[in-house]
Amino acid sequence: MAKQTPTSLIVQFEQFKDGDNYVCSRQEIDRILSNSNNVRVKKPQCSYFIWLNKHRKIIEKEYFSDFFDIKDWSIENKKNYYTSNGLDTSKVVKEGRPRIASLITSKAGLMWKSMTSEDKEEYYLQFKKAKEEYEIEKESYNPELSMLEVMRKEEIQIKIPEDWEGPHTNMCIDKTIKGAEGGTIKIFKSFDEAVKKAIELDLECYGITQTKRGFSVRFGTLTESENAIASWTKKDFVNPIKSKSKKTTEITGTTESLESSGVNVEDSDSEEEDDMEVEEVEIEGTTYYLNEATGDLYDPESSECVGKYVDGKISK
Repeated sequence: MAKQTPTSLIVQFEQFKDGDNYVCSRQEIDRILSNSNNVRVKKPQCSYFIWLNKHRKIIEKEYFSDFFDIKDWSIENKKNYYTSNGLDTSKVVKEGRPRIASLITSKAGLMWKSMTSEDKEEYYLQFKKAKEEYEIEKESYNPELSMLEVMRKEEIQIKIPEDWEGPHTNMCIDKTIKGAEGGTIKIFKSFDEAVKKAIELDLECYGITQTKRGFSVRFGTLTESENAIASWTKKDFVNPIKSKSKKTTEITGTTESLESSGVNVEDSDSEEEDDMEVEEVEIEGTTYYLNEATGDLYDPESSECVGKYVDGKISK
């Protein structure tokens, strides 16, 4: 597989060149950098996640097709729903609608655990092939040519509102914002969408923080963060929040254990699969799945490993 170089990546931005700089919209940057050829080598999905991605919609349709029709999520009704779908009720301690992704993952874990080795063989072989390709690709990967480093080196600029400041590189606004329904406001795929929401929130929003998952509206204090790409802030904003620490990114929310999954997952340094407990953790307002045995964190949507869980943070 041919490797991307700074020249071959930056040439895709030539149409946006303005003197010594590159000026283009956030959407154009997202479009170019979303190309799989422009991103760093990714760890392969383990056999369980390969199987899960194939069966996720099937599990949802078979077991949770009525999920969005249910209005009463009292503890009693919630436990009855869990029981009717073969899920453990010991973790049901508060009322309110659960995350359907958590229910699907919990059910999938139980189903995977009950499968025979012969049933799993197909997916393990797919993983083994993907891992061999990953090891070959990793050997020739040069981290100095990563997407982010190329962007910084070539000084690609983003257009921001006149009354905003940024980018503040490797800085994170430390608190997420909850919406009208009580949940954290979603992560936006484009910078312009996030700006629109930030302006709508007015004094409730200090600015925007970008991570590898996208752009989130934030309030609080600007702090250093190895997980943040950059942040943009409103000028002359009177911030009522004072950070407890200048260098520690706050972890919001609580950690909730999912039902014991007992799924098999590939350890990065082993050819054998080991059973693991799946746990849901929230970091900077974003939910991840944690393999308690290895400390690996997984993106719930893509099932990709995003790093290790160390001291409440993502460690690459």
